[in-house]
Amino acid sequence: MSNDILMQLRERVADPVSDEDLPEVIQPPLPKDDPRSRRGRRIPVAVTAFVILAAAGAAALFLGGDERTQGLIPGPLASASAIAAETMPADLEYTRTSVLTLDTTGNPPYSYYRPLVFESWVRSDGSGRLRTTHLPIEWPGARDRSRAVEADDQATLRLAGSSTNETVVDAELSAEELDAAFGDGSMPAATDLSADPAELRDQLVALIQGDGPKDLALFELASDVLLKPTVDPGVRGAAYEVLGRLPGVTVDQSVSDPEGRAATSASITSSATGAESTRTLYFDPDTAQTLAFTNTLTHPEAFIDAKTLTSVVMERNRNVSEAP
Repeated sequence: MSNDILMQLRERVADPVSDEDLPEVIQPPLPKDDPRSRRGRRIPVAVTAFVILAAAGAAALFLGGDERTQGLIPGPLASASAIAAETMPADLEYTRTSVLTLDTTGNPPYSYYRPLVFESWVRSDGSGRLRTTHLPIEWPGARDRSRAVEADDQATLRLAGSSTNETVVDAELSAEELDAAFGDGSMPAATDLSADPAELRDQLVALIQGDGPKDLALFELASDVLLKPTVDPGVRGAAYEVLGRLPGVTVDQSVSDPEGRAATSASITSSATGAESTRTLYFDPDTAQTLAFTNTLTHPEAFIDAKTLTSVVMERNRNVSEAP
């Protein structure tokens, strides 16, 4: 996870937040069933496992009870919330998610990406097919590779030199199994997430424990909801509203996502978990489809070549006729 990188960078920057202030993730009690959900109750499994979110970092948010529904939210996020909530569920939806998460090792340290691709075919009842594939290692820069050579890290060098993709999972899964495959046990099941924005925010806040500030963790968790292929349209609409009510979130309507697609972005910048970085969620303003999530260092660091700590890129097709 990218927070591992940020904790290493902590030693290189001034940081007013101590490790004891960082919130811990806990398993919340199961919320009540949402009658607007189109699928039945599933086991409580889930924050999206391929993302860096998991509420490990934090910045500043006053979480007063009535604050969750007061005030205006940015127009683009309000529009995305409405569009997403009104989107009719597809009979079968294909999603391809490409993930880059920076790993570091060695002394002196060096970094690398191990790309992972998730392909899912999700039916309206929540069941479907999942295929996950590891791609060869990528070096952020020449300095990282030279340090791996100096350290004689043969395992990493072999993976970096390979041109072979490794399929990890390729299976037909039940609704419970597919939802669990996109989670690590720290979020309720997709069908237990509320389509009411205030209730959803409460569910996400319940995942965060401790006295430290929480807006960064809540931004990450709401983004995680939007990156989860098994989440219903109403819940996605609520997640956009949760994002829109967070202080410190900046909206830009004239950006491109990592694939060069025209997008609107919502972002938040913080140094609460170490070196300053910006979390950014990209989405299509016309369809409210989530396009990507990135976490990028504000400034280059001396001991690694990378600036991107995490990149999650999504491609969706709602018109597929059948799963392979």
